[in-house]
Amino acid sequence: MSISRCIQLRYYDQLRLAAIALLMAVIVLGYLGLTQWQTTKIDLNDHPPVQDVPLFQVDLNHFQWYELVILPGIGETLAKAIVDHRSQHGDFTRIEEIQHVSGIEPGKFEQLAPHLTIKQ
Repeated sequence: MSISRCIQLRYYDQLRLAAIALLMAVIVLGYLGLTQWQTTKIDLNDHPPVQDVPLFQVDLNHFQWYELVILPGIGETLAKAIVDHRSQHGDFTRIEEIQHVSGIEPGKFEQLAPHLTIKQ
């Protein structure tokens, strides 16, 4: 009886030791993982700002009204007015001429200018 009890205690002691060893391994590996592969914080204020580059440019002399509506602040009515102005007065020679279209004020032109181009 005492022998089986001794073996039984040893088995449970082995389980406890295995659990403790596993817990210690997790703690050590977790500590090494945190110290070895730390993330680096980057302060974005330390870097020069990225210049605003337009994602697209629209050729004022070739785009139709339904293509001009992708411009910021340009809806269907204003896009049709740009095409009508081009039809009546000929092709634009400079992007600044778009300000002659009714509804394109200086503020709106400043918003549009990076997106405008005239290709030959």
